[in-house]
Amino acid sequence: RRARQRPEGGAGGVGLAGEEKGHQRGRGEAGKWHQSLCGGVPGAWVCAGFAAVESALARVGLSEFAERQIGELSGGQKRRVFIARALAQEARILLLDEPFSGVDASTQASLMDVLDDLNRDGMTIILCTHDLGLAFSRFDKVMALHRDMIAYGGPECVYKPEVLAK
Repeated sequence: RRARQRPEGGAGGVGLAGEEKGHQRGRGEAGKWHQSLCGGVPGAWVCAGFAAVESALARVGLSEFAERQIGELSGGQKRRVFIARALAQEARILLLDEPFSGVDASTQASLMDVLDDLNRDGMTIILCTHDLGLAFSRFDKVMALHRDMIAYGGPECVYKPEVLAK
């Protein structure tokens, strides 16, 4: 089973919030839009239900864009759609790869607000970023990697010259 599919019988596990090759893009029909939010799995939107998708879009502040083609959305809006897809699948863990690359400061702040709300509600968020300032100022746990794990812990333990020099 692919990680992005909703497991049988209930709440999901891991939600991948990033653009994937081959998922439904540029389709204006509401069914295709909802299908893309449900991982591009044919018929998945029926199983997940429009209510779950509408709720997920509302949660990330994109309800008014539900009928737009995904190609009409800005980079930040697309990132929020991918987060909404994970929410519609009832993921408990959200994996994000460079969610702030190529977005302006306002969009970054908006995305962080969404992620902060989700984290407060109990969702585990694992995020990859090269922005050390952001990592050390906004996250309670940080992992430094360079081919292997160099350090893991609170920012005060990882943000040290001897660690960062590795």
